[in-house]
Formats: sequence, C-alpha cells, structure tokens
Amino acid sequence: TSASAVPIKPICRVLCNSWPKAGTHVLLEVVRLALGEGEWYKDPDIKYPLGEAEFTAKAEERLHRYKCQSFAIKGHYGRGPAIEAFLVEHRFAHLFAVRDPREVLCSTQRWLRDLRPDWAISRHLAPLDSATQLEQIIVGMPALAPFNADFAIRWDQPLPGRYAALTRWLDAPGCCVLAYEDLAGMRGAPAQSAAVECALRHLQIPFDHTDIARIAGLVCNRRAATFHTGPASNWEEVFTDRHRNLFV
Repeated sequence: TSASAVPIKPICRVLCNSWPKAGTHVLLEVVRLALGEGEWYKDPDIKYPLGEAEFTAKAEERLHRYKCQSFAIKGHYGRGPAIEAFLVEHRFAHLFAVRDPREVLCSTQRWLRDLRPDWAISRHLAPLDSATQLEQIIVGMPALAPFNADFAIRWDQPLPGRYAALTRWLDAPGCCVLAYEDLAGMRGAPAQSAAVECALRHLQIPFDHTDIARIAGLVCNRRAATFHTGPASNWEEVFTDRHRNLFV
C-alpha cells in the first residue's frame, strides 16, 4: 500500500460543553476514542475561565501551541458573542451534552459531597442532612453567590436561571446537542450508536460502523475520576414529595 493511500485525519478542534454533571466527561471520551490515543486531546487548564476574554486568550494560546494537532477543550461555557465568534473563526466543532435536569441535581449533590469537600459550597452543605442538601441545590443558594468555579453559572438561582447562559447554546448554529442518556447507553444500544454516529459526523473525521461500535462500547469508562458521580438514573429514589414540588 502506498503512503498516499493511508487516510489522514484532518485537524480537529473540539469544544466539549454542557451543564455541570450532564456529560462533559462522556463527550471528551468520544473525542479521545475518535482521535486515537496518539493525539493530544484534553486541556484541563482552560476549564474554569472567568469570562469570554479569558477564554479566547487561553484558547488562542492553545491554537498557537498545538497548531498542527487535534485537541479538545472541556468545560461549561455560556453562549456569548466573543466565544461564539471564536468557535466559528477557528473551526471548532461544538458538542453540547444535555441530561434530565433531575439527574443533574442528584449528580451535583454527589459531586459536591464526595469530590469537592473543600469548596465553600460543599462546606455550606456538609452540616445538612441529605434531603436538605438537595432542597438547597434545587432552589439555589443566594448566600454563596457568586460561586465562580464556572463564570457562566449562577448558583444562587434555581435551574432555569442557573444555567441560562449555557442553555442558550441549544439553538445555536453549529452546536451538536447530544443526550447523556443516549451516549451512556441508558436508552439502549441503537440510541447509543446513533448518538456516537451523530458526534462523529459533526467532528468531520473519517469513520465507519466498526468505529461506531468501538466507541459505543468504550465511551462509559467507569474507572474515570468523575464518571462514578452520575451514571445511574435514581432521582425517583432520591426525590421526596417536597423535592418534586420544589423542582416543578
């Protein structure tokens, strides 16, 4: 086989974006598995920018540093004109994960309780019983605002306002919206394969049915540092009648 017959993957730049605890890790796994282990694919240092200007400055530096490589940025970025224009100008593929918001709330509780005990928001919740913790996560925590681990998130507000800046991506041109429940296989193998195929088409890299099957079989890495905080669907077991009323 001549060298010219070997397919060459195009340079692929990806933004893996979502509500917190809605599937950013799973999106990143799709990208990693699609690009291959030999590619540089993750940049944790850009995860928590304080605004659009900082995002674009850091991302510009990454573009210069990795100009001949594929890479992905992972985080929770609100839709704003500077970020949106940057993604278009530099040909970023944009993957955005959505998830049942009741599951997001339960996963957020486990994440703060088990993985981030030193954060101010976690210390605030620690003395409370589990039911009260979830109540405060549902309705918002004004006493802790601003909590700026992610600049676009308003922890003082209930869900619609809390993630409003991120939710605005859902009707943005060029944003590929994928359901966590599909990618994680919770809705069955056909739905998982369809979601993986949708992501690969959006990345515009060569693939075939064997790539889809391989990625679908590996994307849920339960040994990963964060995946264990939210794979199960159990909000029905956790929500009391009060939680249901607060959520509505």
